[in-house]
Amino acid sequence: MPRPRLCSTLSSQSLTLLTILSFSLLACPVAQAQTYKVLYNFTGRSDGRFPLAGVVLGPDGNLYGTTGGGWFTQNCTENGIAGCGTVFELTQTSSGWNLQTLYSFRGGNDGVAPVRIIFAPDGNIYGATLYGGDNGDNMNQQCLPGGCGTVFKLSPGQGGNWTESVPHRFQGPPDGQQPVRGALVLDSAGNLYGTTTSGGRYLCGQYGDTPCGVAYELTPSGDRWNESIIWNFGNGDGSWPSNVITDDAGNLYGALGFGGGYACSGGCGMVFELSPSPTGWSEKVLFNFNSAAGVGHFPDGGLLFDQVGNLYGSTFYGPGDGAGTVYELTPTGAGWGHQTLYSLPGQFNTGTYGSLLMDGAGNLYGVRGDVPSGAVYKLTHTDAGWSYSELHNFNGAGDGGSPAAYLTMDLSGNLYGTTYQGGAYGYGVVFEITP
Repeated sequence: MPRPRLCSTLSSQSLTLLTILSFSLLACPVAQAQTYKVLYNFTGRSDGRFPLAGVVLGPDGNLYGTTGGGWFTQNCTENGIAGCGTVFELTQTSSGWNLQTLYSFRGGNDGVAPVRIIFAPDGNIYGATLYGGDNGDNMNQQCLPGGCGTVFKLSPGQGGNWTESVPHRFQGPPDGQQPVRGALVLDSAGNLYGTTTSGGRYLCGQYGDTPCGVAYELTPSGDRWNESIIWNFGNGDGSWPSNVITDDAGNLYGALGFGGGYACSGGCGMVFELSPSPTGWSEKVLFNFNSAAGVGHFPDGGLLFDQVGNLYGSTFYGPGDGAGTVYELTPTGAGWGHQTLYSLPGQFNTGTYGSLLMDGAGNLYGVRGDVPSGAVYKLTHTDAGWSYSELHNFNGAGDGGSPAAYLTMDLSGNLYGTTYQGGAYGYGVVFEITP
């Protein structure tokens, strides 16, 4: 198979919140050498609130991220509150970290609640918003007030100013709606790929009344972007797709939280590959999850490749009443072999949020979180197997609470992330964990 492109957050380019879950983590080993520090406390005013998607390292070495804002309100920029969400930059100085808001979303025909961003080689930023994109003239009843979501572009200008444009506004079925929180994929030709949690041609859900989601491509054409739906989920595969990653051949890989049905009795999720051809795209199921087989279920987070082409991911739920699992898929001559690397300690509903991260030594990092606490953990790879430690347990107050689903690591091994709540003002923090 082609050598995969590394798609972990080491490059800074690799679920919308469901219902607020409630659980408590069991006591676990904590790494003693780690140092935790809050880099920035969001005030909930012009700097934004509720950072949903972590941060990424920009080409200049600064940290960039988004805040989700108030989500559901159409008038979300009143009274000096950046309630529709922001894109921000954090710069380290001799006196600390300074935040600059690069763009504040306006709602309506613009967007609401931006999620994880990526940098293009030319310095532009691309991302998606969960809602917004509708000025009220073409409201789709399937979407929440304000629209079905957007894909946006931020272009740098003189004096540190950034200009926003909207390559695509989702329309709801048969188009997509509510883009996935994970990052978009940008190929060498400048095309963008992503997924939506809803929308599309087919209906899923417990009662068969919820759109199953799509995978889409946006192709630049002059000053315009053309959207193509490359795959409609729900036609015998499943629903609730994660973000996708790509290999050097242009194949896309992702996971479906629900495989073949809404409840695990109808499908526990699957890992898929989408492959392009001159006649269109085809799907291949790499692995079907089945909780009865002890492999966990609901693999809602994204995937990552290692340097030899193995895939890694996580399930939010474990077998029986256990916590989630971390797994590896290895290509074989007959397909892909599955191995559970570690079953996380804890009870039901204590699995990993979102995507894993891998360092240069092959160790894995993830986030387990809920209101008001959560944890950042590490799986250390040894000759004897994998050992689990928690790098930081959040208290839900001054250090933050409910860590976002994505971590970033710099070349020195420092981890960066965000919490959705907590901090000095209760609107979330940006944090650093140093080895």
